[in-house]
Amino acid sequence: MFDDGDFTQAIAKWEAALTLIPHPQNTYAESQWLETAIGDAYFCHERFSLAVEHLLRARSNVEANPFESPFLMLRLGQTCYQLKRFEEAKFYLLQAYMYAGEELFEDEDDCYLPFIFS
Repeated sequence: MFDDGDFTQAIAKWEAALTLIPHPQNTYAESQWLETAIGDAYFCHERFSLAVEHLLRARSNVEANPFESPFLMLRLGQTCYQLKRFEEAKFYLLQAYMYAGEELFEDEDDCYLPFIFS
């Protein structure tokens, strides 16, 4: 569904899966995966306020180290950038760059990589 651009259906499936994880959900690595996927779908759908909510929940995971997830850091930085939360954006984008390098940014909008070094 996500790959076909049906973000709404993908989000619905991932949110349904998220309800199966016991509370507190941030103690299960699976919730980080799901929250990241949901945040990514909202980002791709340009619903940045909803994206940042899910991406921040993914970041709060205590089972899996969120700072070791370059994609999560990338998407969180991009979302903060789109929301004009530039200080946070730079922090997260730099984290992504430090873990994965320039290659992570290759298929992304050209504005993010130069922003890190501005």
